[in-house]
Amino acid sequence: MAAPLRLGVNIDHVATIRNARGGGHPDPPRGLRDRAFIELLYATGLRVSELVALGASSLNLEGGYLTTRGKG
Repeated sequence: MAAPLRLGVNIDHVATIRNARGGGHPDPPRGLRDRAFIELLYATGLRVSELVALGASSLNLEGGYLTTRGKG
């Protein structure tokens, strides 16, 4: 039997982050960027190193997908 899934973040904390508008950052564009980073990490399971290595060419807006390289 598989071990139960362990959440790395409290569900209430995730909800707070997801509902934030600009993340409370003094510079709203940066707050939105930070929120997008956290949402992307949470939704996709990307590693932080994979996230920071993404470039604009990694995003396909027409196709609605993101391409990344990582382990495995």
